[in-house]
Amino acid sequence: MTNKKFTKSRLEKEYIKISVCDIAKKYNISTTNMYRIFEKLKIKRRKCNSPGILASRFTHLKSSRFIKKLCSRCGKELSSNPKAKHCIKCHNYLNSINKKRLNKVSKAMLIGWKTKGFAKKMHSKRIKYKGIYMRSSWEVAYAKYLDKQSTKWQYEPKTFDLGNTTYTPDFYLPDSDTYVEIKGYFRNKAKIKISLFRKIYKNFNLKILRKSQLIKMEVLK
Repeated sequence: MTNKKFTKSRLEKEYIKISVCDIAKKYNISTTNMYRIFEKLKIKRRKCNSPGILASRFTHLKSSRFIKKLCSRCGKELSSNPKAKHCIKCHNYLNSINKKRLNKVSKAMLIGWKTKGFAKKMHSKRIKYKGIYMRSSWEVAYAKYLDKQSTKWQYEPKTFDLGNTTYTPDFYLPDSDTYVEIKGYFRNKAKIKISLFRKIYKNFNLKILRKSQLIKMEVLK
């Protein structure tokens, strides 16, 4: 059926009962062409929340293919994708906001060590010493102790892959080729990580300093 055989009154009557897509299927033409015909005939398109299609058609049918989904943000009619929650415009807008938030979080909360897709989370509060943000006051005190002893040190220079997780020792002392871990409360996860590290990397020296040892060394008062 050509465009000339369509009349405004006829399409408007059908549009009350069925959607534009259904009208296009009825006359075996594409939906885009039917939308063009609507524009040429100046037929106003129905809003998503307006009761254009007869309500009786939907009251007894629970199938989701008969029910039009609306964008949860702007209320516009969504595409045929059943998983869509927002229209394309709102989807792009929300994505841009989420990217900005993630960028802020990544700058403040993440370090760029990436070993097999793992990123190491930082604690929310950090203490700056010599341009380095350290995780605790104990680590800062130990760094100051090493400086007094004229001992070279590096803070978290390397991340080790442990299979399903990663481990980053707090300090590395290049003169003695030793990694140092400052530990206060020893969680089970930390114990598992350290035991895995010692099994996998047997040639690496790892020294764990607890509170009692730090007090004996006069690192802590």
